[in-house]
Amino acid sequence: ATSYKVYLENTDTTTVILNGVDVGDIDTYLFDSLDASTNYLWKIKSYNSDINEESSYSSNQTFITNDPIPDTPTVSSSTSITYNSFVANWSSETYANSYNVYVYTDIALTSLFVSYTGILTNSKSVTGLTATTDYYTVVESVNESGVSAKSAYMLTSTEVETEERILFMRGTDASV
Repeated sequence: ATSYKVYLENTDTTTVILNGVDVGDIDTYLFDSLDASTNYLWKIKSYNSDINEESSYSSNQTFITNDPIPDTPTVSSSTSITYNSFVANWSSETYANSYNVYVYTDIALTSLFVSYTGILTNSKSVTGLTATTDYYTVVESVNESGVSAKSAYMLTSTEVETEERILFMRGTDASV
């Protein structure tokens, strides 16, 4: 063979993308600009330009493209805020299989307090916190293609620990 002709079809829509494109005398070809999560079929013919002859088609080869990396989630206001916990919340992103959650104790996002990976829902309870302290939550979306950029942070300030709880912890009855 002096060259090869490539045929590519989107089998989800039966759209022909490449119809006998002469790619020269090569043994690999990169299909680019394909749709995500899509079924494709490809085949080739060898061609000999010296005698103007084509082979029959190769056997059909199929593949499915991956989902794209999911978009970055948007972190929304925390809920159920107490002196030692809160629930972090974020948007659901198309193509995300799970989420990674990072909670920092500084606005520069350099002092990691805790991280959670593989979260399957759009919220996570964060516990073991210190009263009257600022926490900064960021989230990433994850799937088999990769990880999104980290979200902008959401500031959550834990509440003041109540006097009644402090007295109880010391063993003093606050009602006397």
